[in-house]
Amino acid sequence: GHTRPVLWNWCFVQKYKGTYILRFDDTDPRTKVPLKEAYKSIQQDLKWLGVKPHKIIIQSKRLNIYYKYAEQLIKQGNAYIDTLPAEQMRKMIWDQKISDEREESPTAVMQKWKKMFTHYKDGEAILRIKTNINHPNPSLRDWPAFRIITKPKHPLVKARVWPLLNFASAIDDHEFKITHIIRGIDLEISDEKQKFIYDYFGWKYPETLYHGKFFISGISSTSEAIELIKEKKLTGWGDPRLGTIAALRKRGFQAQSIVNFIHGLGIGRSDFNVNISSLAANNRGIIDKTSKRFFVVFNPKKIKINNAPKMKIKIQSHPDFPKMGYRIFNTADEFYVDEVFEPNKYYRFID
Repeated sequence: GHTRPVLWNWCFVQKYKGTYILRFDDTDPRTKVPLKEAYKSIQQDLKWLGVKPHKIIIQSKRLNIYYKYAEQLIKQGNAYIDTLPAEQMRKMIWDQKISDEREESPTAVMQKWKKMFTHYKDGEAILRIKTNINHPNPSLRDWPAFRIITKPKHPLVKARVWPLLNFASAIDDHEFKITHIIRGIDLEISDEKQKFIYDYFGWKYPETLYHGKFFISGISSTSEAIELIKEKKLTGWGDPRLGTIAALRKRGFQAQSIVNFIHGLGIGRSDFNVNISSLAANNRGIIDKTSKRFFVVFNPKKIKINNAPKMKIKIQSHPDFPKMGYRIFNTADEFYVDEVFEPNKYYRFID
């Protein structure tokens, strides 16, 4: 499912001679802890799909840049430190009430900001962006931009103060001169949040295109897969029972079949529920010209055919391409057939 924005971004980059940026949003070392192997495996997956990023950005290595912009917002009076208990602050925001901390001077806020790096503990202080406290959508009222995680489970970086996704992404989109974004419709609210930062700095917000969610029947979601891997019910992210790129590659799917499939679905806002058999059909169309044909009897039942001749049967490995060679079968009067064969019916054996 994640290949959908990956491939559509690449499609537009090629069409309009743009720049493709692969960005690792890895600044949540508690809830969505980054997997160390993912930094490499994601790049391998993209390479296999034919996607060639021009730049690779790892957000966890850019923390000082995010801190710099946060301090600018504090100095401008556009951000403040919230030290109220979470439930109390949540109720105030819901009731559209302004806390005393929101009215503190930039100097006082800056002192609290520095204490986030030294004194405050997890959950005791949050940097919030000042927005419209009367906005009809509560999630847009003074949204959180930085939090404290004293014991991060991060594979690359040790830090205490971490930016949330909407802050880090907003800064990166400006820093790397992003003009167009393709993102899931579930992140549409991110635009509204990030535009407050853009307005405070006088920046132009990128043009954004949204796509619906993408579900494949019979395939575990990312969160389900993580649990199954932890329980050792799956061998890893390349387990053929998953719908990851590594798993599909192991099963024999061709990169072009995935590209064709995703492009065939379009990039509309509607959700898609598809069956993996649809992808398999697309894949067969690609591999058919280069693959030999084989057969299998899944539920074998041994039968004997009276007076059947002993023969050497020569069958083409592909009915349409003789150059692929032949298979030789020596037959007698015993055969294996699928147990679904019904009695008192006539059947013909091919070739």
